[in-house]
Amino acid sequence: MEKLKKPLKITLIVSIILNVLLSAVFLYQYTHHKNNYGIGDTNSYRIFIHRLEYFSQTMGEVVETNGKVENMNLLINADERLNLSIHSFIRFENSMASTKMNSHSIELFLSYIDEAMFERILINSSIFNLEDYDISTFEDLKNRTDELLRLLPDAYNPQDQKRFIETINDIIL
Repeated sequence: MEKLKKPLKITLIVSIILNVLLSAVFLYQYTHHKNNYGIGDTNSYRIFIHRLEYFSQTMGEVVETNGKVENMNLLINADERLNLSIHSFIRFENSMASTKMNSHSIELFLSYIDEAMFERILINSSIFNLEDYDISTFEDLKNRTDELLRLLPDAYNPQDQKRFIETINDIIL
């Protein structure tokens, strides 16, 4: 009976310590999220812009002179960067939820680009062994992404939130 009490006490102590640590982690995450709510997460916006620029840059590297395998690898890499960019934008948008920011046109544009990339990668992977290989669609996606980047502010500063929101709300794609 005495042998059973010692492991039980250790298990109880470890359980209490873990519960305290988990509570501290959740409290930190809650306060961090609450502090950014309505102010805007500058880091998420910066990452969004950076990843969207990287997507555009990678799309510019997809050219006819590359081999099909090289272009397919570039497309997969670009698609991954686009998805990461979309996730960063969602985090930023959530941090601005209590403001009057209307980023509907940006959301529609990003979903259009994402769907177009998915379609084109599927089409190109299915005709991978054929000689016909058209990359003009990717040039168009790059140009449209560059246009969005031109319209978006380079950075977000909470002190300049009102002007930033007006700029985002005025974007029509």
